[in-house]
Amino acid sequence: ALLASGPITYDLTAKQLPIRNENGDIEVRMFYVSYEKKGADPTKRPVMFCFNGGPGSATIWLHVGVLGPKRVPFADDGNSLQPPFQSVDNKESWIDIADIVAVDAPAAGFSRLASPSLGSRYFGVRQDIAAFTNFVREWLTEHNRWRSPIFIAGESYGGIRGSGLVGSLYNAGIPVNGFISISGTSNYQTLRSARGNDLFYTSFIPTMATTAWYHKKLGPRFRTVEQVRDEVIAFVEGDYLIALNKGDALPMAEQEKVAAKLSEFLGVSKEYCLASNLRPSLGAYYRELLKDDRLQFGRLDSRIVGLVETGVGGGGPGGGDPSDQAMTHGWFRSRRTMRMARAETGEAFVGCPAVGTAFRGGFAGGRRLGGGFFGGLPALDQGANVALEDLGQVVVAVELVLVGDAGKALDGLGDGHVAISEGFIKRRG
Repeated sequence: ALLASGPITYDLTAKQLPIRNENGDIEVRMFYVSYEKKGADPTKRPVMFCFNGGPGSATIWLHVGVLGPKRVPFADDGNSLQPPFQSVDNKESWIDIADIVAVDAPAAGFSRLASPSLGSRYFGVRQDIAAFTNFVREWLTEHNRWRSPIFIAGESYGGIRGSGLVGSLYNAGIPVNGFISISGTSNYQTLRSARGNDLFYTSFIPTMATTAWYHKKLGPRFRTVEQVRDEVIAFVEGDYLIALNKGDALPMAEQEKVAAKLSEFLGVSKEYCLASNLRPSLGAYYRELLKDDRLQFGRLDSRIVGLVETGVGGGGPGGGDPSDQAMTHGWFRSRRTMRMARAETGEAFVGCPAVGTAFRGGFAGGRRLGGGFFGGLPALDQGANVALEDLGQVVVAVELVLVGDAGKALDGLGDGHVAISEGFIKRRG
């Protein structure tokens, strides 16, 4: 791979690692893809275990969007390029500073439970942390990396998982060197608005303000996004938080003053801020900010916009999230055709399933979740379980893909040979 610092060579492994119970029985096979720099001193070379959140998302987003040596291509503004899509070298890959282990949570991606009846042992906050603890222990042993510096990186729900994992690993005798929270959460009160929970508004308003600046909805005195950020944070942590804490006791004159300031930062009318009780709904703001243009901005990337059918109404991105829609096809088509250069690695990664579609159990009281992690993506059917677990010792000319019927996960698309044994995938040819 070609990084900003120059070329790098690495060993690549794509494998299901069996996790056993106290009786030695395999309960789950956790899928991972690891990149280890060739010739590095393992006592000095860090290893970073990374995962996306959900809970229930495969780790393809971090793997081929941020961390790995290959990535999905996007335009500078976050939009997909025109098809056909091709993977490109990721010059900002973290393999420049650490070996990477991208891990799928139990029942997400290519991780598989031995039996659906085991869901209650793995679908829960503590159960999930315990599974990752066991995975890290087994991976360090299998790869002989107990003397390496260890880091954890988690995105979104991975902030909660990673925080708990650091403590769990410490209790298991595996102290880590650091935890990186990537747009992570550690408290759901910052994500869910509810009566009496004003932390949500203080958390989101700075991002809403910088979004308004990007779309040129703020006044001319705001020259840079840094200026907007600094001023709105000072306002949120000062006058705004004080006003919210006063509740109904806030005098009308102060309400007017705070609403005027919100209007200035958010690019919407003072009347709108007053009508929202100084607590503008993020779901409605997706459309309110750009309603005069009959547009809405995206949830995953607020730079991206999409058309709306009507100029009234609200309550979330109507017709879907424009940023999700802009990204998805580039991800799927690039990932289905991605091959690692054999000249660099001696091996090639064979494939990975559609993002987050294999999660078949919920964290809320063990309740099953219908459909995929993102709207419009079907959950994998039971036939997909044979893709790695039940094939035994075979050699087939394939690239591992998921198209249409998930039970047909092995299609004869590749030009090499894939040996699948005990969940281990290696291309040779």
